[in-house]
Amino acid sequence: MREINIELKLKAVQLFLQGDSYDEITAKLNISKGSVVNIVEQFRNGNLHIPSGMTWYVDELRRLAVDIRKQGTNVNQLKVYSKLHEKLMEIGADGNEVIDYIETFQRIAIDAESEGKFVESARELEKMAE
Repeated sequence: MREINIELKLKAVQLFLQGDSYDEITAKLNISKGSVVNIVEQFRNGNLHIPSGMTWYVDELRRLAVDIRKQGTNVNQLKVYSKLHEKLMEIGADGNEVIDYIETFQRIAIDAESEGKFVESARELEKMAE
């Protein structure tokens, strides 16, 4: 088993923080998935030394977490938003249209009586994207 140098570990952490999956990191860096999992665990546990040049990633994550908390948003809501955003982009909506659509969906979802309509609309949108 080869020793993974710190630069490669930091690149794995950087890709992880950018949202890449373990499989994507494995393919990009040509290291085993088990190694990627171990590197991320070391990072999570504070056992991986992060040079000062990388600390801005951690700072940015902290700012993002604070912003999310201030907005009263939770991880499940972010997952739904992310999936909806991805589907809208897949069917050809540009960035501004995606924002407009999502704001419209949020207004619909706020009204308890229209939640069922929102779910129906979201399902129809997903069918259109297939």
